[in-house]
Amino acid sequence: MGRHLCAELVKRGFQVRGTFRNKRPDSKEVEWVDIGNIGPETKWASVLTGVTHVVHLAALAHQVGVENEDTQRSFQRINVEGTHGLLKAVASIGMPGRFCYVSSSGVVCTITEDLITEDSPCRPDSAYGQSKLQAEHLVQTVLRPSGGHWTIIRPTLVYGPGNPGNMARLLRLIRVGVPLPLGGIRNRRSFVFVGNLVDALIRCLDHPGVEGEILAISDGVVVSTPDLVRMIGLVSGRRVRIFRVPMVLFRLLARIGDVPNAIFGRSVGLDTYSLDRLTGSHAVEARRTFEKLQWQPPHTMEEGLALTLSAELDSGKSPS
Repeated sequence: MGRHLCAELVKRGFQVRGTFRNKRPDSKEVEWVDIGNIGPETKWASVLTGVTHVVHLAALAHQVGVENEDTQRSFQRINVEGTHGLLKAVASIGMPGRFCYVSSSGVVCTITEDLITEDSPCRPDSAYGQSKLQAEHLVQTVLRPSGGHWTIIRPTLVYGPGNPGNMARLLRLIRVGVPLPLGGIRNRRSFVFVGNLVDALIRCLDHPGVEGEILAISDGVVVSTPDLVRMIGLVSGRRVRIFRVPMVLFRLLARIGDVPNAIFGRSVGLDTYSLDRLTGSHAVEARRTFEKLQWQPPHTMEEGLALTLSAELDSGKSPS
């Protein structure tokens, strides 16, 4: 998300300062600052000098495999304590513009049949979701006394050029024409194209209607996994072959796939974690966001998928 946001900000004439921790990004239009690993000890002073607005995207994302004390500590250190340090630094300088924190719809829960809105009760069921919710609370408590301006954005699953995860696996399988045993899935899911998320983030920087608001972001449509597969096939011009497999067999295979996850911490492609995200529901209602931002996603989901596919083809690589 960060490279897409920086590129679009530069394109629109913003002066952009970005942070990195390993390899300096290629963009020469951005002033890059190496901050190393994010945590409670991160020094933010040099990054924030002269800055008027901050978009905080950096986080440790979902980890495939069994959660343990080490992963929980990592989520706490990076997503909670790291964000806390940045917030204290922002509060100390009295930054005039807005602090936009990119959270996740996972703060509500991972899988649910209920439609997720900004008013949905937050009962995160993963260490990742719990850490993002804690960070949301810090944004509100640290910046409010200092008079700081903030907006919290909760995107659903983000896809786009270079995206990882199940979306990339589906793109690759459809490209090579593998028959997919997904015909029996009847779930409801929302997604957001990275170009739509970036456009909304930039609008959030100075729009008066979202001061102190928590916003859900999606493409504005809800699809099932088979619907998504057919849509990818349509925009890619590839024939899609879908057949039905009983869910009980899916579950059995996923449990078998859990074994190398538990022993080696590596996914074989089908395990309970991946299956839940492929077959479970996570639908997000973003209508309030559209109204408060006076905004509509600039790209339909079909356009977002087409742009994702064309970028992967241009790179000469399979989505990964």
